[in-house]
Amino acid sequence: MNPRLRTKLENLSDRSNELEARLGAEDATRDMTLWRKLTLEHAEIGTVVALYPAWCQFEKDSANAHELLSDPE
Repeated sequence: MNPRLRTKLENLSDRSNELEARLGAEDATRDMTLWRKLTLEHAEIGTVVALYPAWCQFEKDSANAHELLSDPE
């Protein structure tokens, strides 16, 4: 994967975690305008962020498979 793309995805993942923490806070709905903005942002990045761990696992599995293929035994 392109290093710039990986960095972008990692940043989105970090942002998603931050948004989840803020939205889960006790006073999250105190400012409804901010709450709507945060929930919209969370929804916009949610699909990509949800697929990123699966992609990372695919890369690891692919690397392991290539190692096994190169093993003469």
